[in-house]
Amino acid sequence: TDAGFPDIAKQLNRDPLPEELSLESPTEIAANMEHFVDKASGPESTDDGKPTPRKSANPIPRSLAGATISSTRPANAGEKFSQPPLIMRTYREREVPIQLVSVQGETATLKMPGTRPRDLKIHVGETIPGSPLVVVRVERRLETSKVSPEGRAEISTMQVRDRNTGNTREWMAGVPSRAHDPVALVEDAKTGERYIAAPGQRFKGADGAEYLISDVRPNQIVIEETASGATQTIPLRGPRG
Repeated sequence: TDAGFPDIAKQLNRDPLPEELSLESPTEIAANMEHFVDKASGPESTDDGKPTPRKSANPIPRSLAGATISSTRPANAGEKFSQPPLIMRTYREREVPIQLVSVQGETATLKMPGTRPRDLKIHVGETIPGSPLVVVRVERRLETSKVSPEGRAEISTMQVRDRNTGNTREWMAGVPSRAHDPVALVEDAKTGERYIAAPGQRFKGADGAEYLISDVRPNQIVIEETASGATQTIPLRGPRG
């Protein structure tokens, strides 16, 4: 406002939209990422100039968990092991504009942004106003902490369920509330088949070697060869890379 941009200030101070307070299903996430990459890439063309759709056995990218990639690329110089030729196309992580402040008994205190930022007290079984989110459980528990001198710290958590999708998430006080785990859209360089990759997933290469998605970051995926425990990264190449 001071800098003369009232429209931006209005956008920042507005009340959250209902879709921003929802937990998307894995299918919705996959479809949105696929649409983003295809739109950014632009259609490939044949000799007659007509668009050529990407060939895929699955109209919506499926989970990488349990999949077998069609081939295995030999290890390049400096790499610790050969790996499936995956290409990281895009990254997605969405925060929900609700902050868990504390938990007391069966009640969670939430900080809600908007034109009139406010604290709300929501009991287990109640719905968060303006959203499809139902508070399923609240809890205070002790966890290992490197920050606490005693090595243990009490944390407040709450579990919410989206009435529309059935998806659930656990949110922690002091940590941004996320609608889903960090995910990436990856592509088999040989077949063009696309998959949704998330931390903790296991998949195999054509040679039978098993791999683990150790971490998904905005600019790279960290994969681990389960037999050796060695890790390598797959960098983000983007829709056009």
